[in-house]
Amino acid sequence: MSPKSSNYFVANVAPALIQHPTLSVYAKIVAVNLLMHRNSEKNLCFPSQETVALELDVSERTVMRALKELRSLSLVTWKGRDGSQNNSYDLTGLLALGSQKLLGAAEVERTVKASGRPRKKRKMRTARPLRAVSRAA
Repeated sequence: MSPKSSNYFVANVAPALIQHPTLSVYAKIVAVNLLMHRNSEKNLCFPSQETVALELDVSERTVMRALKELRSLSLVTWKGRDGSQNNSYDLTGLLALGSQKLLGAAEVERTVKASGRPRKKRKMRTARPLRAVSRAA
């Protein structure tokens, strides 16, 4: 499968992106959104941050933070376009994830611990006791 194919994304890039041990959830969904806008000939896309935010139902600030996170790992690069408010995003780094070997669960856990990024612990919700409902006859 070539990186130009949408099947390549589904079969190779998406699993590697989802399994990435240090990316935040927002960085992952922004990356998927950018890949959906991708021009397969040049691996570029041009959505505005506002468009991405509206499509994902998040703030523009969240999109900016996610883009900075993706850029810090060299997964996405961008530059301003002349005469346009939209950036030009180069997704070559994201597509390169598809050629990497997927990790097993134990390897992901080791990588997360080694990265120093703490995993958020979720509080388990306890079931509330049911209230007796009185019915007036």
